[in-house]
Amino acid sequence: MYVNYGKGEKGEENLHLDLKRKDFPQGFAVTALLLDKGGKVSGVDEFLQGAYRYEDLALSVPWLAELRAKYPKWGTTLLWVHDKSLTDKAFNNFAADMHAVGKDGLVNEVRQVQSDVAVLNVSYGDWWLVLPDRRMILWRYESVRGLLGWKQSDFHAHECTDYQGVTGGCVGALFSPDGELTD
Repeated sequence: MYVNYGKGEKGEENLHLDLKRKDFPQGFAVTALLLDKGGKVSGVDEFLQGAYRYEDLALSVPWLAELRAKYPKWGTTLLWVHDKSLTDKAFNNFAADMHAVGKDGLVNEVRQVQSDVAVLNVSYGDWWLVLPDRRMILWRYESVRGLLGWKQSDFHAHECTDYQGVTGGCVGALFSPDGELTD
């Protein structure tokens, strides 16, 4: 377990935890950001009672499990911020990015299940959303490793609306639970 304190949005203090369990696959971890208000950390109970469902979802996608086994050093991190995986701020960034790439239908679909979506960071800076039905959306990527075996030429990446990286971009590609590109 790695523990760090840091300032978040609007100067808020957060406890940053990087957690690994013995039963996690190699290269899988959870990053939790818990709000610290005046020396009292909030959200611990919510994390302990709720994070497992996002862990279970993230670990249940067949093609992702195969890739994790084949390339364990890629690293996959499940994100938990305050009380869920896909926060309102992250959802709003996702919505703006998808609007910019002409994929408003994905926004509407994700909005309906936001509290049940798992956010994964693969490699570094490569963001995927896992929907409750185990389909995955490549939201944005920075590196070829984060494309999970796909090539950059397989996607039409566009500049992201916020947090733009040097490489990669925003995609909005939807994959079946078996890893088939469906759009």
